[in-house]
Amino acid sequence: MEKTNQAGDYRLLEIVRNINFSKTSELSTCLDQITQEVANYLGADRVGIWLHGSERDCIYTPSLFLKLEKEHQRDISLFKKDFPDYFEALERDRIIEAQDARVHPATKCFKESYLEPLGIFSLYDTPIWNSDTVIGVLCLEYLSPKENWNIAEKNFMTSVADFIGKLFEKKSFLELIDTLEDKVAQRTRELTEAKDIIVAQEKLASLGALTAGVAHEIRNPLNLITNAAKILDSMTDSEESFKESEFEDFQTTVEIILNSSKRAETIIKSMLEQSRNDDTFEICEINDMIRESVKLSYHSMRAKSPFEVTPHIDLCESAPFLMSRISLQRAIINILDNSFYALKEKVSKNTRYDPEIEISSSLDETNHQLVLRIKDNGDGIKQEQLKKVLEPFYTTKPTGQGTGLGLSMVFDIIKRHGGNMHINSTYGEYFETIIRLPINKG
Repeated sequence: MEKTNQAGDYRLLEIVRNINFSKTSELSTCLDQITQEVANYLGADRVGIWLHGSERDCIYTPSLFLKLEKEHQRDISLFKKDFPDYFEALERDRIIEAQDARVHPATKCFKESYLEPLGIFSLYDTPIWNSDTVIGVLCLEYLSPKENWNIAEKNFMTSVADFIGKLFEKKSFLELIDTLEDKVAQRTRELTEAKDIIVAQEKLASLGALTAGVAHEIRNPLNLITNAAKILDSMTDSEESFKESEFEDFQTTVEIILNSSKRAETIIKSMLEQSRNDDTFEICEINDMIRESVKLSYHSMRAKSPFEVTPHIDLCESAPFLMSRISLQRAIINILDNSFYALKEKVSKNTRYDPEIEISSSLDETNHQLVLRIKDNGDGIKQEQLKKVLEPFYTTKPTGQGTGLGLSMVFDIIKRHGGNMHINSTYGEYFETIIRLPINKG
């Protein structure tokens, strides 16, 4: 008996080794292999895997091996309404052991429609379990009488049925993964579409705020131009030639007009560039771009809710840099806007507080990187928030004052430039953004 058990265990091990699937479409091939192996090992003429339907009102076979014909059949169904005694036995007895299936109480109902037409004499059913539910049976059918099944054969059938149950558990798991992947993909598409819409809205809102700051900035040079023009007008009322001192004043006034006009033109150009959605990379002076970003963000703040703060700028010498000037400037302005917002909030709570913002850069020659630091002495954020601050849609601002896309977009822009970004903060003391960009791109 021990040798027989060992032989069954070895045969089962061989079956298990040869059976594996990673897609639900491959399961039918695995089931065909199992029914054929069981038929050959136990000497059964027909071996079938019969599964309950979803309503448990029928059973159907995904694999029925016919040893004599050396072929597999599938998708044959037997209905509870036609064979009630058999279905009741499946629910009640689990194992059905019929030496003469034509007279056995559970199987005699098959005599005229199934057993006699196919010449089946003996039948043995073993339940297939999936977790704690019987999902079907593994059925042996013999054309000649089978007096009994020894303990080794029964154990082997039970082990194979359990293995089949595990295969269907894996099938359910794979289907769940496919469903979850589909749902994740669908949700990702929805979030991407939503993010695109919100990004567009945020760009419009940022552009509106920026335009207000730009308008404030343009007003000063235009006032100078207007006043200088009036001076020139008064100086040319007389037909007398200019005196030497007047001529010097005239030259100074002309210089004011030209410089102020150039300044206004530069500001307008920057504003127009910010409204573009261009990600073209080109060689640019990064320090000029940083200074201009500070100026635009500062005047945007002054136009919305002014408070007294002077940005401290300390930039190292840097070679021209390959970058998308528009997108990188948008990223820096976003960081600066966050800092100005944090400073304003802290000022509103503490009149003795002295707001500060520092913009500095240095060269990390070991790693061939330009390191840009933007640090403010606002309230910062808590340690548990640091892990989330770069995630899309996460914001520490009150409802209605932030979309949570700012730093997420900044991080995307930095990554597109081959760089990286890191956040340091101590709650109540400071918030620092560290950007590292590869200098070998320039």
